[in-house]
Amino acid sequence: LASCLQESGKLVETEQLLREVLTLRRSSLGDRNPDTLTSVSSLATCVQASGNLTEAERLHREVLVLRREVLGARHPHTLLSMASLARCLQVGGNLAEAERLYWEVLALQRQVFGDRHPLMVTSLSNLAMCVQANGNVFEAERLYWDALTLQRQLLGDRHADTLSTMNNIANCMQASGNLEEAERLYREVLALRREVLGDRHPATLNSLASCLLESGNLAEAERLYREVLALLREMHGDT
Repeated sequence: LASCLQESGKLVETEQLLREVLTLRRSSLGDRNPDTLTSVSSLATCVQASGNLTEAERLHREVLVLRREVLGARHPHTLLSMASLARCLQVGGNLAEAERLYWEVLALQRQVFGDRHPLMVTSLSNLAMCVQANGNVFEAERLYWDALTLQRQLLGDRHADTLSTMNNIANCMQASGNLEEAERLYREVLALRREVLGDRHPATLNSLASCLLESGNLAEAERLYREVLALLREMHGDT
């Protein structure tokens, strides 16, 4: 029920229900039971979605400490808790600790699952986003390329997630001043998204237009921005 309520955006009701479940599990199972820790983790995710990052961080840390003690540092649930804490820290602006945790998760997942596991794509992408937010666009680009190589092997060249990673690489290239290569990659992503998903992709158009504007191609940038505006009006109206 809590999962259903959270998916529906009813976060206050979800949080209340999760707190009730957690109280019951603590009283019947104890603080260190895996099911209790799952409830703490669910509550942390809910309060984070509500914007209460301070309590979310405290709960994520509590779960991580106990899962390390109960399940071990290399257990999948422990690694999930590390990644969840890293995300919370990243949202809260603590990029240095978030990046350190993401690197740790990546290293442990390689040991546990190997280099070709789908979870590696998620970890590489999370780390790349954090590194990019920290201002290291060259390292972020390298990590995105690693993620893209794996996505192409696991998902194929035309999968939506593969195309998103290509777009992220283009964004890094643009940020680092490699405008020619960024433009080429944006165009490739846009063409593939139109083939696979249809024409309604204002975000991709906007990224390409931004790159063209920075490169001095004002005429085409203006044309694309007008196309973006028309699409947004069609999708959302004039408000």
